[in-house]
Amino acid sequence: MKLRYPAGRQAFGEGRIDWTKTAIVAYLVDGGYKASPKHRTVTDLAGVIQGPVEVTGRSIEDGYAKSERIRFAGVRGERPASAVVIAKRDAALIAYSDEVANFPVQPNGGDIDVKFDPFIFRL
Repeated sequence: MKLRYPAGRQAFGEGRIDWTKTAIVAYLVDGGYKASPKHRTVTDLAGVIQGPVEVTGRSIEDGYAKSERIRFAGVRGERPASAVVIAKRDAALIAYSDEVANFPVQPNGGDIDVKFDPFIFRL
């Protein structure tokens, strides 16, 4: 499932988020987090395994938000990672996806790399 959070859409519309200039981060979450359009900020997240991790190399091509690979380094834990949440640092939730290659994945102390291909979400 992919979800664009209404709070993130609102922030884009009001100019509070600029995909290429605003500090954007990612969170690795487990299956205990149930994404909801009612969730507005990072304080609404549950089941966070790791994050925030900076999302780098961001661009917009033909209305699609893209980024470089997101690396969650040295991930440990007993719960499998099942999704990634994208947010403005310490603020609005932007997007959720459990459609990530090789997910769910069991943390084993190694890095977990996430590459949204061909894009993260459509503006």
